[in-house]
Amino acid sequence: MELEIIEDVAPSITTEEAENSTPTLRPVSLKAALAAFNIPFVPDPDYTETDLGNAEAARSALVGIYMGQIDARIERAWRRPRTPIDEGRFFCRVRIEQNSRGDVKEITLERCNGDVSWQVSLVHAIHAASPLPAPSDPRVFTRVIRMGFRSEPYSAQALQDAYESAHQ
Repeated sequence: MELEIIEDVAPSITTEEAENSTPTLRPVSLKAALAAFNIPFVPDPDYTETDLGNAEAARSALVGIYMGQIDARIERAWRRPRTPIDEGRFFCRVRIEQNSRGDVKEITLERCNGDVSWQVSLVHAIHAASPLPAPSDPRVFTRVIRMGFRSEPYSAQALQDAYESAHQ
């Protein structure tokens, strides 16, 4: 049995509850999980359940590496504002559409807190990170990516490169 993470959170919960919640897992077949990424499922009579489990684990690792590379590129480009955040910490769930070359085509902020300057800074970072890195295995590429971004507000102890300069 395989498990799939269900990332959609009920719209009636707060951002803090969403950040601290554990993803819901539900069983799905390997065929359905592969179909979500447009990877054809071709059963091999010589494969055992262990082989399929190892292949799925390897694929999951590749997806994790791919998403980590995208996250790192966006984080490097993100210059956060020095404005305070009413909720104490910024959180934003983003939907990114890209083409086959990794060029960002559309950004949708699905759930965000903080003022508009924080949201705009994240959108600028995503555009600046374009084209997004390509995965090491083209089979894990996906045109639509959903990611969550968090940030602490500016403080004197913060990495200065991560925030807008004080003279803007």
